[in-house]
Amino acid sequence: FCEAILDAPLEECVAFEFIKDYREKKATFQDRKVINQHIKKLTSHSQLYHTVRQLGTLLNNREWYAKGVWTREGKFASIVYADTEELDNKYKLTPGNIRATGKTTWHFEELECENGATQTKVSYATQQNVKGNIPTTLMNRNAIKMANNMITMRKKFDKSKDIDKFKRLQIVKKLRSVRRNSSLPHFDQNKDKEGKKKVKSSFPLSDTWFKVEGKGKCR
Repeated sequence: FCEAILDAPLEECVAFEFIKDYREKKATFQDRKVINQHIKKLTSHSQLYHTVRQLGTLLNNREWYAKGVWTREGKFASIVYADTEELDNKYKLTPGNIRATGKTTWHFEELECENGATQTKVSYATQQNVKGNIPTTLMNRNAIKMANNMITMRKKFDKSKDIDKFKRLQIVKKLRSVRRNSSLPHFDQNKDKEGKKKVKSSFPLSDTWFKVEGKGKCR
């Protein structure tokens, strides 16, 4: 289970996850051990996926047959990927490969616009059965690779610099709108130097002045 706040509108987050066949996604195939992927569009809300993955050097490849459907209701949206048999005739299981099963759910919640950016709360949960006896360490490694979907999405929509800039601008505006308070004591630089001696230091950007009173009392 993964959860994150993304700096993007809900619609963009859903589209980024649902659409698989563009260069940015395909560029991650090698890291995610995806050997091949076929997509068949059904409607604007649903499509079929046939994916072949390599789990390990000495292990048989796994094939997934899934159907993805996205829905939206108000400020909430979801995408559910579940097993299907609708592609069985078109993409036969490769001899030696093993058919894996699973279900993955994405939830999206539109948040109030804060700090000058529209944000979306995204959660991701998946349960996979790759069949066979797989070492625990290898399963954990593959689980992390699947969770990279969320990491990729966060990097795609990261606007932390823009948000920080917006916060700074808001502070600047507030400071400019505040009038000087006449009740504050006025600092007279020349008067404050009277009777004091300038210290020669190694810091060229600052001046230090001091005045000795009595036995070692300084100001």
